[in-house]
Amino acid sequence: MNKSFKGIVIAAAIVITVAATSACFGERSSAPQTGHDDSGGQISVLGWFGIPVSRSEAVHYQTMKEAGFTHNLPGDYVTDPSRVLADLDHAQTAGIKVFIVGDALTENAADTAFVSRFTSHPALAGYKVWDEPFTYDYERLHRQVEKIRSIDPEHPCYINLLHSGSAFKGENKGVDYNAADITEVYREEYLRKFAGMLPFISFDQYPIYTGKDGQRAVSDSLWYRSLEIISGEARKLGKPFWAFALATAHSVPWCAFPIPSIQDLRLQVYSNLAYGAQCIQYFTYWTPSEEGGGFHDGPIDWYTGAKNPVYGIVQQMNREIIALSKVFLRAEVLWTAHAGRSPHALCTPLSRVKLPDAIRTLDITGSDGAVVSLLKKGEDCFLVMVNRDLHRDMTVMIKGNALKRIEKDGSTVVISGDTHTVTPGDVLIYSLNND
Repeated sequence: MNKSFKGIVIAAAIVITVAATSACFGERSSAPQTGHDDSGGQISVLGWFGIPVSRSEAVHYQTMKEAGFTHNLPGDYVTDPSRVLADLDHAQTAGIKVFIVGDALTENAADTAFVSRFTSHPALAGYKVWDEPFTYDYERLHRQVEKIRSIDPEHPCYINLLHSGSAFKGENKGVDYNAADITEVYREEYLRKFAGMLPFISFDQYPIYTGKDGQRAVSDSLWYRSLEIISGEARKLGKPFWAFALATAHSVPWCAFPIPSIQDLRLQVYSNLAYGAQCIQYFTYWTPSEEGGGFHDGPIDWYTGAKNPVYGIVQQMNREIIALSKVFLRAEVLWTAHAGRSPHALCTPLSRVKLPDAIRTLDITGSDGAVVSLLKKGEDCFLVMVNRDLHRDMTVMIKGNALKRIEKDGSTVVISGDTHTVTPGDVLIYSLNND
C-alpha cells in the first residue's frame, strides 16, 4: 500500500441535483442513518495510519484521546492476534475504537480463527479490509467482506474508495478508472457490490497543495466536484459518508502537500461537514517512515512517539468539531450551494436556491467564494457558510428573524442582524427557528 498517491486530479460527469428549499420548516425527507453512535455524541474523528500495533501503549492512546480522536486505524499489519488484543486493551482504557488490520484480513478470504478472536472486544470498531481498490479487486473483496460478516455481523468492514484521479494502471492489468470517472464504471461497480454490505461510504481527496509560486493553492474545482458526487450518492443510499483532511506533509510526483495550518484544516473539515460528512479522517496521525513520498511533520513523530507541532493544530480543530457536533452530527443536508465563483458546473450557485424565510437578506463578499449549506436536525435548521479562500477574509452581512449565531465553542449569540468577518477557511453558522 502506498497512500502517498492520494491525488488532486479528478474526472467526473455524474450529475447531482440539489433541490431548492422554500422554507426550512416544511416536510422532511428521511435523514441518512448513521448506525451505532459509539463516539459519545460527537462527529467521529479517525486517525488514519494511527497508532501502530507495534508501538501500542496506553499512554499513546491517551494522547490520541486528548487530541479529540474517537477511532484509530493502525498503519501496520500484524499477524499475531495476541498483539492485536493487547492493542485493543490499550485503546479501551482511553475510550478509543480500533479498526483492526492484519494479513489475515488482506488475503482472498478472511481467516476465521483470526477474526473470531476480536468480535466481543469493547474497543473493536470494525475491520479495515482495503484501501483504494481497483475494480478488478471487487470480486475478491466482496468475498472477503462476506466472509468477515459471516463471522462477525455486528462490526462493519472498512473500504476506502480510490482517490480522485483520471486513470491508473494497476498491477499490469490495464487502465482502471476511479470513483469519479466519466464512465461511472467504478461507482456503479462499487454500489452494486458493496452498497448493501458497508454501512458508510469513505473517500479521500486532498485539495490543498503548494503551487509553483510556493504559495498554497486549492484544487477546488476537483475537490467540490468529488463532494457533490459522494454526498449525493450517500443521500441516495441513506448512508453517511466519511471524508478526509490532510494532517501530514508529503509529496507526490506532480506536487507537494504542505505542513497543514489551522486554516488548511478548517477549510477541509468544514467543507466536508457542510456537505454532510459524519466522520473526519486525518491522513495521517502517526507520521509514516517507510511509505515513500517523503512524509514529514505529522501529528506524532514515528521514531519517538512524541507530539509534533501539528498535533496542537489537529487538537484545536477537533475541539471545534466536538463543540459543533450539536450542529453536524446526524444532520440532514437540505441543499448545498456556492456563493461567488462557482468551482464547478455540478456546484449549484447560491442564487438558484431559495433561502429560508427566517433570512431577509444575505450578502457574502470579499473572498473568492463560499460553501453555503442548509442543514436540518430535529426541529432546528442551520445555515452554514465556509470561506473557500485561503488567502482573504470573507464578509457576511445577514439580517433575519430570531437568528442565533453558533460560535465555534458551541455557544449561541442571539442577533437580529449581523456583519461578520470570516477568516480564510473558517466557518460561520446561524441557527434558524420557526418562531
